[in-house]
Amino acid sequence: SRRARIRTSAALALLALALPCAAQQKNLQIEAIVGAIQPARIEARIRKLVSFHTRHTLSRTDSDTQGIGAARRWIKSELETCSKAAGGRLQVEFDSFMQQPQRRVPRPVEIVNVVATLPGTQSPDRIYVVSGHYDSIPGGDYSDTQAQAPGANDDASGTAVSMELACVMASHRFDATLVFMTVAGEEQGLLGSTHWAEEAKKKKLDIAGMITNDIVGSSTGADGSKHEKTLRLYASGLSAIINAKSPMLEQIARSGGESDTPTHELGRHLKEMGERYVPGFTVELIPRPDRFLRGGDHLPFLDAGYAAVRFTEPAENYRHQHQFVRMENGVQFGDLPEYVDFAYVAQVARVNAAGLASLALAPAAPRDAGIEVVQLENDTTLRWAANTEPDLAGYRIVWRPVGAPLWQESKDAGNVTRITLPISKDNYVFGVMALDKDGNASPASFPQPWRPGATASVPREERAIRKETIVRATPAQVFDAWTTSQGIESFFVPEAVVDAKPDGAFDLHFDPYAKPGLKGADGMRFLSLQKDRLVSFTWNAPPHLPEARTQRTVVIVRMEPINDKETRVRLTHTGWGDGGEWDKAYDYFDNAWGRVLANLQKRFVDGPIDWKPWLESLKAKK
Repeated sequence: SRRARIRTSAALALLALALPCAAQQKNLQIEAIVGAIQPARIEARIRKLVSFHTRHTLSRTDSDTQGIGAARRWIKSELETCSKAAGGRLQVEFDSFMQQPQRRVPRPVEIVNVVATLPGTQSPDRIYVVSGHYDSIPGGDYSDTQAQAPGANDDASGTAVSMELACVMASHRFDATLVFMTVAGEEQGLLGSTHWAEEAKKKKLDIAGMITNDIVGSSTGADGSKHEKTLRLYASGLSAIINAKSPMLEQIARSGGESDTPTHELGRHLKEMGERYVPGFTVELIPRPDRFLRGGDHLPFLDAGYAAVRFTEPAENYRHQHQFVRMENGVQFGDLPEYVDFAYVAQVARVNAAGLASLALAPAAPRDAGIEVVQLENDTTLRWAANTEPDLAGYRIVWRPVGAPLWQESKDAGNVTRITLPISKDNYVFGVMALDKDGNASPASFPQPWRPGATASVPREERAIRKETIVRATPAQVFDAWTTSQGIESFFVPEAVVDAKPDGAFDLHFDPYAKPGLKGADGMRFLSLQKDRLVSFTWNAPPHLPEARTQRTVVIVRMEPINDKETRVRLTHTGWGDGGEWDKAYDYFDNAWGRVLANLQKRFVDGPIDWKPWLESLKAKK
């Protein structure tokens, strides 16, 4: 028919104007950054890190020449020198915390991350993180803190990459903020990165992307094969959908976007930029979170709901990972610098530099991208919310056949927020990128199904505190502990007045001698009760936060039987506002609820709390 011929002609015209995604122009600033990466500096830093004998997380900290303390002080000093050379814009600091004993940590130990921040000039709240871990272990014995543990490849190589990036990029300006980290405690269970990621989530930091470089030092496989032009990039957001419990990620998966989470889009962007600016180099994009039986510092960021990926060499030689330094049957074992290809590490750094610089120069990925599903048709109409960057130039639509791993075609849409393409949405996957006036493009946003009346294609993730514990008690015993005065006084507060029914009293007094209204959770009410399964109630902020205290939030406690003697208790505290005292109250209860559940657990082991010393101390203060 004539109508069909017109539609076919329009589609052919559009496709004729579409550009292959790889045929984009290079940015001169990014080329300069990539060109400034120096193998000699990388080699010198790797050899210096090896010289500390061991960088075991529990090794000595009182020496200037050996142990993890000397290593972190040297890293900080090096980064401070780079900052000074760049005019002081690079902000270098220690991020430390006390790690309590666990499986690979036999005693309390201070873990210290070294963090260098380069503030963005236009969108400083949007943050991109790159890391390597500077701790090392000598072999499979995690308890040996004295043996030689050179860790040249694992992970002085990734640490040197992060340091080189910080020092080269410090003299440049970017729209978004860049954070260059070297973390500790990786070998004991990703401890340093977990701390930083969890703190970022508590602070609601906008981590738009995270890259870790771990074991990026060798281009030679165990069989002698050479891979000096290849780098693996692990990028899969599916574990985040499971672990982060993010409504946004779950919505993407339900919409057929299980290969288009923000982590997948970050991976595509890094592959494209790395191969564009490092000619002849191949970034192998692997849609998995990591290798089998292995993990890296990107995983805590994935679990926190952030887009995060891992770079690692293509063919690992396990004689030079997690091995005591030794000669055995004529074979050298140990993670020694002579098995590191410093020119290859420099190429890895260049790939990182191209990706990070392009991300930090570009606008943010468009928000609320939607694909209209109003009627049966062969066209595709996309819409999105307008970006707010002052140098925004417009948007780019990218697409690929369903099942293809990479974007294959693109079309610049101009500065609009809606476009119709004569291409069937049933046969292709689409993405929307934001462009600035210099041609820098954001990673793609995956469009969610949109219908008239929808205000946003992706639901806003509700802010909530979530805690859980396992107690040695039945669900009935736990329910009684939360719904009777005697039960609450056994683990929570010294005085409680409760009436366990909907809208019944739930008054909890932390200070019975205080003035009315200032005793604690005054005037709270039960909301709902399901015997032996659920309790919910209103809650307020502590008296030292008077503005937030006038508001009411909601606490939900669920009891799930594990066996006939144990119960899993899940607590959710929701209904939070943003900013000011709301944030202070959130941080306060994020700590407090953990202590409350610990007391509940202890109550069924050691018995009820004896409040007499507490009450006597309160009386003494009056």
